[in-house]
Amino acid sequence: WEERQARIAQEMLAAQPEVDPATLWKKAIAAWAKTARTLGEPGLTPLLQQVESVPTAPGRWKLVEVDCQPKVRSCVAKYERTRLADNRTLHAALPPTWKIEHVDLESANASWTVPAGLAAQPLLLAELPDANAMRQVWEPSWQALRPALQDISLSAPGQVPISVPNIKLANGLEQPVIRPKEIKLPATRALVINAPLRSLYGLALPRATEVTQLHVRFSPDTTPGLTTSAFDTTLKGTIYGESP
Repeated sequence: WEERQARIAQEMLAAQPEVDPATLWKKAIAAWAKTARTLGEPGLTPLLQQVESVPTAPGRWKLVEVDCQPKVRSCVAKYERTRLADNRTLHAALPPTWKIEHVDLESANASWTVPAGLAAQPLLLAELPDANAMRQVWEPSWQALRPALQDISLSAPGQVPISVPNIKLANGLEQPVIRPKEIKLPATRALVINAPLRSLYGLALPRATEVTQLHVRFSPDTTPGLTTSAFDTTLKGTIYGESP
């Protein structure tokens, strides 16, 4: 099968000598990169500060959880009513720009848009860490922080979903362009961390990291400890890097 594909590629190039497979694949990779949204220069801290600034008892309502999805610039805080609280006290206590939805008589969701300056940034291919940087720089920093985390998981590298470029043949049909061996696809690794919110301030991440979700559960009666906090947090994301 591989020999047949190689023969087809040679015939394709012979018929259209102006076609450069490497250039076409580089363009395909660049097009994919525009769809990814990463932490970029600001890092994780601005997002953590957004969550930490959420009122925990506005108008006598009790905060239950906060869920942020940076890629779509959206955060939602869930509240439950306590005695002497009503819809009016909640509206009066929260920022006027927040959208409040009363799910029922006892619960409400308050959503807001993450400021543009704190939003996820376009992925820059030049910032992809290579396998050596992951092993020698990033992974040791996570190992050092491990005692302050409940758990952390990092998947094995996988290839990102890139659309295979095609060229139109003389007969009108389209032929996929075979990727040259020297062109490597970016790698993707899934990251999941459970930890107290404060521990994530010590978390260093490559710029080419996409945070898909930051979910915080508020439990004010929790006894503080190295891995316990009133703000129990789950961070989910994807780290993009160079293929091994």
